Amino acid sequence: MPQEFDDKFYTRAAYKTWHEDRTRFNDLDTLGHVNSNRMQEFFVSARTMILKTLLPDWPKGTTITMLKLSTVSHEGELHFPAKVETGLVVEKIGRTSFTIMMGMFEGERCIAVTKNVFVFIDKATRKPTEPPAEAVEQLQKHA
Repeated sequence: MPQEFDDKFYTRAAYKTWHEDRTRFNDLDTLGHVNSNRMQEFFVSARTMILKTLLPDWPKGTTITMLKLSTVSHEGELHFPAKVETGLVVEKIGRTSFTIMMGMFEGERCIAVTKNVFVFIDKATRKPTEPPAEAVEQLQKHA
């Protein structure tokens, strides 16, 4: 079956920033593997770490980020107990948006890959806005 994303995103070498988590018994579904919704939560935990570095006052400041697009390719099962490592890399920085790729791994085995597009939003107007210069600098560190 063809892969959803570029081959490089299915390897650990593609990612710059890492977040570690562990599966829990209550993550399992009736089939005995980690539920796909819980896997999304692992991705949310990992990307939250970068969002907090982009905008130090996030989510309370005047500029926030909103998820525009999320696409996930599930590549394998994940069980309990397991150490989950989620890698993140900024793929693209636009005028008012940025795209990140994340890969979830158990050891060297790729469990899932996701592409997320975020838009910087002015909290008062709820319209897209250019990000603060500091946010762009932080994004570039993860590119």
